[in-house]
Amino acid sequence: MAVDDDSSTFDPEALVEPEWLEWYRKTPLERFEASEELWKIYLELGGSLEPDPDPESPFWSREELEQFAKDAIESKRRAFRNDD
Repeated sequence: MAVDDDSSTFDPEALVEPEWLEWYRKTPLERFEASEELWKIYLELGGSLEPDPDPESPFWSREELEQFAKDAIESKRRAFRNDD
């Protein structure tokens, strides 16, 4: 840890990368708003909030797994088509 001459203060830049430092300096509300924006972008790119299926789970049938895969592929295709 980088300590100043005063020894009662420290240099935060020595502990974390600048990008993280910028995040840590945000207020909780600013972090919430930034996260909200990132989720919006994720969903626009075809991301899903549905949980990924566990092929070993007794709660997913083969048909549900196949449908999930088809839906995921289609949402990615839609996302790429929207980029044009």
